[in-house]
Amino acid sequence: MKRYIKRAYTNKPVKVVEFDHPPRPSCIVYLCLTRQECNELPELGQICSEEFHLQEQPFFLVATQRGTRVEMFLRIYNTLLARMTVEMDFAYRRLDRRFVVDRSTKHTFTDGGASVSVFNFCPTGGLYPDNYFVDDMFHLRVELTLVKSGQNV
Repeated sequence: MKRYIKRAYTNKPVKVVEFDHPPRPSCIVYLCLTRQECNELPELGQICSEEFHLQEQPFFLVATQRGTRVEMFLRIYNTLLARMTVEMDFAYRRLDRRFVVDRSTKHTFTDGGASVSVFNFCPTGGLYPDNYFVDDMFHLRVELTLVKSGQNV
């Protein structure tokens, strides 16, 4: 009988679908967190995703707990290659397994290390609302579309 040891990831894996169609390149990023990972956020501090790219610019997602809220951020790496304006749609999977857009926004990144709050929810009585978890997993979908890319920073 084979035994498998669960791999301890430094950064949480994401699934990425990239669309490099000019003039508006885009990507869709999927991140899944277990209910247990959300429960452990106060001890862990934060969970970071693997990096992904939009027009060669590296981004990553961060989950953290602030007070009683779980917050998700889209963060750009410290080195911003060029100023960029990005349209963003943030959705989560409901119990009917469909993604519902929770927030749409546009943001201009002008310096490295910047972050945008993309999603948050609050546990009630220490328990996370079941409507955010499908099979004990929280599924986040982030759609990024490059609107404008400017001069190098």
